[in-house]
Amino acid sequence: INHLYFSCSNEEKEKTEGKYDTYSIEGHGPLPYAGFGGMLNIIRTAQRHNDLGTRLFDNLRDGDWLLDYILNRLKGHDNL
Repeated sequence: INHLYFSCSNEEKEKTEGKYDTYSIEGHGPLPYAGFGGMLNIIRTAQRHNDLGTRLFDNLRDGDWLLDYILNRLKGHDNL
């Protein structure tokens, strides 16, 4: 489960032989973790301030890139 939520850049690169890194959002930069944990701080801050105008939500509205990234990085993990 740790890999699902928290995998830093170096861990992600090592596990995927350099194929994946943490997700980077235009105008925000790379997330701290490749898993769901990378988005949690942004979501919590947006929730506290009732702000749906963050770069993360803009990215989600613009397309399926983040969802595709999450699904593709987990495909090779049989134990998840």
